[in-house]
Amino acid sequence: EFETHYDYLKKLCEDGITKRYGENPGEEILKRAEYELSVINKMGYVDYFLIVWDYINYAKSVGIPVGPGRGSGAGSIAAYAIGITDIDPIKYGLIFERFLNPERISMPDFDVDFCYEKRQDVIDYVCRKYGNDHVSQIITFGTMSARMVIRDVGRVLDYPYADTDKLAKMIPNELHITIKKALDQNIELKNLFVEVKDYYLEPEPTKNLMDFCMNHQLSMTNLLLLGIRTYLSKVNNGQEDITIQNFISRRSTHDEWTSGGSRTIMFPCRTVISPETDFLSAAYEIQNVQNRIYMHSNYDPALIEEEMRKRYHTPENTTYESCYLTYQPIPVKMENPHLVNIPQHSKWFANGAATKKMYLTVSHTENGGMNFSYHYQTAHLEEHDMELLYYYMMRILFKGIAEPEMSIGEIMELV
Repeated sequence: EFETHYDYLKKLCEDGITKRYGENPGEEILKRAEYELSVINKMGYVDYFLIVWDYINYAKSVGIPVGPGRGSGAGSIAAYAIGITDIDPIKYGLIFERFLNPERISMPDFDVDFCYEKRQDVIDYVCRKYGNDHVSQIITFGTMSARMVIRDVGRVLDYPYADTDKLAKMIPNELHITIKKALDQNIELKNLFVEVKDYYLEPEPTKNLMDFCMNHQLSMTNLLLLGIRTYLSKVNNGQEDITIQNFISRRSTHDEWTSGGSRTIMFPCRTVISPETDFLSAAYEIQNVQNRIYMHSNYDPALIEEEMRKRYHTPENTTYESCYLTYQPIPVKMENPHLVNIPQHSKWFANGAATKKMYLTVSHTENGGMNFSYHYQTAHLEEHDMELLYYYMMRILFKGIAEPEMSIGEIMELV
């Protein structure tokens, strides 16, 4: 019936103009339609218009809801005339050249919305008519900059903002930089890469530690701090002055108490314990230090870190304290009858890099045991180092709770 595809599109457009604007549409509308058709033909988009018109026409003919049109395609009076869009570009002053013009390099497209329940029907129709080998779906991938990725991952994993911000700022500020490229360029950043090693303490010895804390009114955090600092003292020729960074999630204000909110706070716990101090007195000394620090619950950790850097000339992108501890007192058994039978398990994963040499997270397991998760910088430490730390830490703690009157020096000699 029509010699060319263009003739068919022109006929559809002429009929559509009459339908949309009446028998006498006016010279402005006719000239606009004629101009658009010439550009569409010149740039080779006749078939594209016909195909889009075809599947939209099919959808409307079988009662599938179709959107009025989005994007620059709504500026075409030809598209409006044949029913691809339902927005009058003349009425709203929309410009055709935003959609298609001889200077445009990239290919234009129509943004078409179908009812999500019937969208597949339209796709099936296109496949049937034009062949599966001529139909494909596309996907859009969003990209994030290397710095943004580090900050977002740190936020999701609830790492302190100060740590993730340090890592993010170590990524060079250049175009198309990736984390891999940054690691290749930045030796210091590569040195911050971490691995994780987990160790499991059985329920019975866990109960012994818990009972010792209950009987002597000690917190498990302070007992663990004593175990770590005693090991560090032993492997550092009896060093008495040991500082460990302690992470605590706590509610520090009245609003936080009443709203259920909490925040993670870092406390640098400095301990000065002589070898002559007995194990129990050393545990109380650490607890007293912690209690004095807790009174300053709203202090700014960044200011403390800055002061540490000034005093001890700490290198950039690292910390004065080489070891960090987090104790997670997760209840072993839930009292809520609706939750009591739900299994509990915590698994800690490294977020790729850290500014501290070793970060220990201790949590309870469902069966009454404890999990010790050691995050360590691979540039400076190996899995064997974590094995030694866990082994001697356990020997120190269990010797201490068995004979709490024994001195720290004696325990270090025995283990």
